[in-house]
Formats: sequence, C-alpha cells, structure tokens
Amino acid sequence: MNATELLQLADDYLNTDGIKPCNPEYLIKHLADALRPKQHYYDWINAPEWANWAAADRNGRAYFYENKPVIFDDEDDTMWWYEHGLAVCFSDNFICNDWKESLEARPK
Repeated sequence: MNATELLQLADDYLNTDGIKPCNPEYLIKHLADALRPKQHYYDWINAPEWANWAAADRNGRAYFYENKPVIFDDEDDTMWWYEHGLAVCFSDNFICNDWKESLEARPK
C-alpha cells in the first residue's frame, strides 16, 4: 500500500459514518509500517563510492551498480541487468523476500 492509498484509507475511515472501510487494527498496522524508518537491505557503508544502486537476483547474487539496473527477462534467465557503468557482485547467497523488490537506491 503506497502513501497516497494509505492516506485515502485513513481519510475514508475518519470521515465515514456507520460501516468503516476497514477495521482499526488494519489501519493502525499500515500507518505504523509507513511511519517506521525504512530498513536498508544492503551494507552501504562498505559499498564502493561509485555505487548508487543495489539489487539481488533470484539466484541469490547481489550487486552494487553505478547506474540503475532493470529487470531482464528471457526464456533462459531472469535477473537485474545494467546497460552501462560499473557493477560488482558482493554476495553469492543474499537472502531477500522478493528479489524483484530488492532494488534500492543509495541512501542520501
């Protein structure tokens, strides 16, 4: 649920008489999740200076990238791919919940 949807749900909840669009526990959980500081998947302190992005492939290999990679999908393989710039593998067995959601920009 993105921030706009969450705000709309909270607004609907607060401004609806009678039957609410969701239960209060659902709303509280999602509000708490949205307010919780984002935890980073990657160890940016030890990342190369040129690294601006990181992502993990479905095979468990994780890379730092200079430029934003995209998902490459063909009949033989599916992975993060970069067209130009630098990339370096920093783990062969990185674990994440959903590799397609693993792309992360370097924190500012």
